[in-house]
Amino acid sequence: MFISLKISFKRSWFTHGSLLFILSLFDYQDLDAQGIPPNIPSSRPCPGVPVRDIDGNTYNTLQIGTQCWMRDNLKVSKYRNGNPIATGLDNSAWSNTTFGAYAIYGNYTANEGLYGKLYNWFAVADNRGLCPTGWHVPTNAEWTTLTTFLGGESVAGSKMKSTGTTY
Repeated sequence: MFISLKISFKRSWFTHGSLLFILSLFDYQDLDAQGIPPNIPSSRPCPGVPVRDIDGNTYNTLQIGTQCWMRDNLKVSKYRNGNPIATGLDNSAWSNTTFGAYAIYGNYTANEGLYGKLYNWFAVADNRGLCPTGWHVPTNAEWTTLTTFLGGESVAGSKMKSTGTTY
């Protein structure tokens, strides 16, 4: 399951084995009385105001249409409440687990910086929260809003690809 602004895909999550790349969408319903998200003290998150997760990773944001997106995939190793997300599972354990877990693409640590972490569905659906406060994994309807704004599914992916090969 994938979503990425560096790589084109059809939905906010896809079946690709049992892995997920996660890109978060800002939830404008989580604003305080002044219209400010709880984890950003000085302004709205789009465009370009960085967001931090529980691990201290920073994500730049960008406005696409009426939606605010993180520019990169999540790299968080803990749920929003601070509980660790399991990792280090071998292929058999990964295939059979019924709890939240993450891996790094190809088990190569340099890939974490390029692609973020890969989460299973149990981690995504966990009520402890995977995304930073005020953010959530996009729904299919939100992904459709994005692809429609970008001209439809047949062209949206190419518009979201990064240019160049340096990350």
